[in-house]
Amino acid sequence: MPEPGSLWITMSVMPDPWGLEQPPAESDATTALPPRLARLAAVQATGIALTHEDPYAQDFPSAAELPEVEALMIQGWRPLHDAPLYCLLPAAWPAEHRAWIPDRLPRVGMGGTTDTYWSEIVALPHDEDWPEDYPAKQAQAVGLPDPPADRTWLLRSPWPRIPVSVIYEIIWSVVDGNAIEDEIAEVYRVAADVLTWDEQQALDACPADTRALLDAWADAGRVGEAASELIEQRLLPAALDDALRRTQLDEPILLAWLSSLESELDDDAIDFINAWRASGLPGNPPTAANRYLERDLVELQTWIDAGFDLYAASQLELAGLDAAIRWREAGFDEADTYELLRSDPALTPEEARAFDLAGTARDQRRDWIYYGFSAAQAADWTAMGLTPYQARMWRACNKEPADVQPGQRFPPQLLEGRRYIAFNQTEDGERSNSEWDEIPDPPGTRGRRARRWGGDDDAWSNTD
Repeated sequence: MPEPGSLWITMSVMPDPWGLEQPPAESDATTALPPRLARLAAVQATGIALTHEDPYAQDFPSAAELPEVEALMIQGWRPLHDAPLYCLLPAAWPAEHRAWIPDRLPRVGMGGTTDTYWSEIVALPHDEDWPEDYPAKQAQAVGLPDPPADRTWLLRSPWPRIPVSVIYEIIWSVVDGNAIEDEIAEVYRVAADVLTWDEQQALDACPADTRALLDAWADAGRVGEAASELIEQRLLPAALDDALRRTQLDEPILLAWLSSLESELDDDAIDFINAWRASGLPGNPPTAANRYLERDLVELQTWIDAGFDLYAASQLELAGLDAAIRWREAGFDEADTYELLRSDPALTPEEARAFDLAGTARDQRRDWIYYGFSAAQAADWTAMGLTPYQARMWRACNKEPADVQPGQRFPPQLLEGRRYIAFNQTEDGERSNSEWDEIPDPPGTRGRRARRWGGDDDAWSNTD
C-alpha cells in the first residue's frame, strides 16, 4: 500500500491488435515473380505503360499469384480480401489465425474504354479516392493504432467447418442488420464480435442458402477451405458430380469454365462447354467465355480460319468478317479497323487512307471522322488552327474555314452577349461547353457523333 500523501501511478500497456512484433510467416519471398507479375512489376519500376493489352485477359495483381502465398494456401491460409472495405479486418482476427508476409505485389493501374481496341496497364497514379494515409485514418476512427505498411495479410478460419470466404458472409449478415454510418468501421466492429463466437454460433448466423451448402458439403466429406470455392460458386455436390460426368472435365477446369462464363452450372452452361470443346475452338476455357454465349460457334470458327484470334472476333463482331478482311487487305490492323469504324460505321478504307495525305490533320484522324469530316475538310479546318471539336461548332453555325479569323477558336455568335461561359477542359487542353452539345449538326453529317444525337439505332454507334 502507498504511504499517506504519496502519488500512486497506474501504468497500462496498449494492446497490439496488429501483431507488430509478430514475425512474418515462413516463406521464400526471394522466389522470382511469376511472368505476369514480373511484367506488371516492370511497368511499376519503369513507368513504361503496356498499351496493347486484352482487357479480358488481365486482372489486378492478386496475392494468391505469389509463390509464397500459394505455398501458405496449401497449409490452409487465405489472403485477406483485397477490397479496401476489409482493411481493418486483420486487427479483429484472432492472432493465432492471422499471419503476414512482406508485400511485393506490383501496384499498377488497368483500364480501357470501348473507344479503343486495346486496354492499357500503367504505373499506378496517385489515387485521390484512396490516399496512402486512408487506412491509418480509418484505424484511428475506431481507436486502433496505425496499421503496419507493406504487409500481405493471410487469414485462417478459427472454425474447422467454415472457410474464410463464408466468414465474410457471416460478418455481412450482421452488418446488414445494423444502422451503418461508416462501413469500414462497422465491418471491423462486427468482426471483432463475430470472431469471439464458437462454431455453432457462427453456423447459426450463416445465411440460409450458405448454411445449406456448408451442410451438404460436410455430408460429402468436404469442410473448411476444401469446400470454399464450391460454396462461392453455389454448387451442391450432386450438381457438381453431374456436371463432371457430362463434361468429362476435372474439377479445377470445370470451375475455371464457370468463372469464365460468369454463369450458374445449369444445362445451358454444360451444353455450351461441350459444344465449345467439340468445335475445336481455342481455349479450355477461353478468356471471358461469356462473350461468346450468343455467338454461332461455326461462324466464330470462320474468324479463326481467316487468321483472326478470338479477341478480334469479339471486338470486330459488329463490323462482320467480310469487312474485317477488307480492311486488313487495305493495310489496316485490327485496332485501326475497330477504332475507325467505331468513329463512323459507314467509313471505307479509302476514306480513312485519304487522311494520310491530310497533313497534321492525320494526328486527330479518329476525331475528325467521329465528327463527320472528310480528310480534305479536316485539312482545311486544321490549317485555320482549329481542333475537330471547334470545327464542329463553326460548321454547326453554317461557317466555313475562310470565316475563321486569326486567333478565333469559337464562332462569335456563340460568344456574343455572354459575360460568362463555363468551359470544361480536358487533359490535352481542349475546352468545351456542355450547352453547345445541343447544337445540331447539319443534315447528312457523317460520323458517330451525328448518328447518336440523331437517334440512329446502329448497333456500333450505341455500344456505350
